[in-house]
Amino acid sequence: MLTYCIKITRRIKRTLQKSIVDHAVAERQKWAKFGAEKGKQAGPDRATTTIAENVTLKLSAGNKVCQNNWRIPNS
Repeated sequence: MLTYCIKITRRIKRTLQKSIVDHAVAERQKWAKFGAEKGKQAGPDRATTTIAENVTLKLSAGNKVCQNNWRIPNS
């Protein structure tokens, strides 16, 4: 019985995505890290940060369902 060893290699293509952000956001990205992240490299740490898709939040005034659920406690 003959056995063969086959080496399988995979190539992964990495692409750089650039996006245009507000001036204030660009300035915040230059801030030094603080707290538990102080002294670490720039950018998100994969061990502590998860990057997900953008979520849009649509707020509307006068939603009757929400007004009934909230009650102000009497002091």
